[in-house]
Amino acid sequence: PVHTLSDKARATFIMSHEKHIFLPLSSSTEAEIVSLQVVVGERVRKGSLLCSYKIGNEPNQSMKCSLVGFVREVMVKEGDVIRQGDAVLLLEEHCDHSVVAFDLCAICG
Repeated sequence: PVHTLSDKARATFIMSHEKHIFLPLSSSTEAEIVSLQVVVGERVRKGSLLCSYKIGNEPNQSMKCSLVGFVREVMVKEGDVIRQGDAVLLLEEHCDHSVVAFDLCAICG
């Protein structure tokens, strides 16, 4: 069944999932974390700047968030060199859409 939550119920019903956030690196590439732009507990939105990183001698690149949620854990620090598969952040993704079907958001799943 599909239903819309009242404002009161919506305030208490927020779906969340934890997701590790990775830099888009190929298997043989290493990246240095130049700066972190978020801290634990901070709310992030799509497009929020998460960090800046550098690959080799290339100019610094920015990593932006593609989700909405809260930073649960920062898994790197400035100056760290990371490889493919090394998580940068643990993000608690939050959905506050009001349309729910079978205990899942009807918009974002």
